[in-house]
Amino acid sequence: MLTLKKFWHDELALIVPNTGHWKNRKSITFEELTKERIVLREKGSGTRDIMELALMHEGFDPKRLNVIAELSSTQAIKIAVLDGLGVSIISKLTVEQECKLSIMKTLSIEDCHLARPLNILLDEKRMLSNEEEQFIEFLCDTENLKSFLQDTVDDKDNQM
Repeated sequence: MLTLKKFWHDELALIVPNTGHWKNRKSITFEELTKERIVLREKGSGTRDIMELALMHEGFDPKRLNVIAELSSTQAIKIAVLDGLGVSIISKLTVEQECKLSIMKTLSIEDCHLARPLNILLDEKRMLSNEEEQFIEFLCDTENLKSFLQDTVDDKDNQM
């Protein structure tokens, strides 16, 4: 028997530079979103799929977005947003550092919840090895996983 075990709840958000007309904003409407230049992950990425499904679930057609670029790197998207090329929708976790530094901020989209559970598929008929059990424990320890993921994002940032 296969079961899903949730280990993380990832929230997506609209990311914008923390300057100009964005400085005091907390949210944006669907109509306002259609007027913005959008930089997105490439078609087929998990982030893009979840974003499009969430928008459609709320009755918004993602084809109405003014997509000016599709990039395969979260870091490239963050650079594009900071350079003023457009706004984007990506994981909040990936911009935590930029938000702490007040160079970027996240906005919610009114009447839209952008989130995705991250799960691991387990076969309950199969005994797990010690390493597999440790890995699952690691995944389920939210604070350690968050720290690890943030360090991974920071390492990738430093490589660019």
